[in-house]
Amino acid sequence: MNRLYTADTNALLSYLADTLPADADTAFRQAERGTATIAAPDVMFGEVLYRLSGGTVVNDIAVELQPQRAWRALAVDGPVSVASLDRAGVRELSTLVGEFNLHDAMLVASHIADSTDAIITRDPDIADVRSVSTIWD
Repeated sequence: MNRLYTADTNALLSYLADTLPADADTAFRQAERGTATIAAPDVMFGEVLYRLSGGTVVNDIAVELQPQRAWRALAVDGPVSVASLDRAGVRELSTLVGEFNLHDAMLVASHIADSTDAIITRDPDIADVRSVSTIWD
């Protein structure tokens, strides 16, 4: 059975910079082979594209990738699909907005609504607040 993951902005940027730590990298490699599925909420894609529009530094690596090429590398030729909050996701979001900032609340809402196995994130606070499973190191 394929593992299902939700990825945050830092995971997507680290994938593009080829600087993912071991566990996160394993999840992305599995998705590249078709043995796992990774989705990222549309707001995460928006943040990645925005940050890349002027160049950004990811894990001490300068990333000079045009947003259109990043989109292609992630979702057209790459292993990540776009997750948009549907009715169930917005219902979950309504229970999370008091616990997280909007960005993280949308990430966790997507994870819960889509029943993914874990969130690929380096943010330890996400797991602490709702005891959701995360992977990174």
